[in-house]
Amino acid sequence: MQETNKISVSTGNSTFIVGTSHTSMSGLYSIPQLMNVIVNKDTIELIYQKQYMVSYTYGMPPPEVYKEIYSRTDGSMVVEKGRYIPAQSATYEFD
Repeated sequence: MQETNKISVSTGNSTFIVGTSHTSMSGLYSIPQLMNVIVNKDTIELIYQKQYMVSYTYGMPPPEVYKEIYSRTDGSMVVEKGRYIPAQSATYEFD
């Protein structure tokens, strides 16, 4: 089974429908989660995060992040793999 998302992005006078297909649900990854949409003059960038669901060591591995870059001029698409950087500090608040 394929998981498919359709995202609509409005930029002033134009609306773009971006369709993305992801790996089979029978794989070992979670369903990719859309984290951010960046609209530039010539591109639309969709940033996703997914989690590998099997660990051979103690604890879970860090999530994988990647960016799909869609050209607003020729319609091409490029995927860039990123590096997950965990939070550097935690804050707490008590009533």
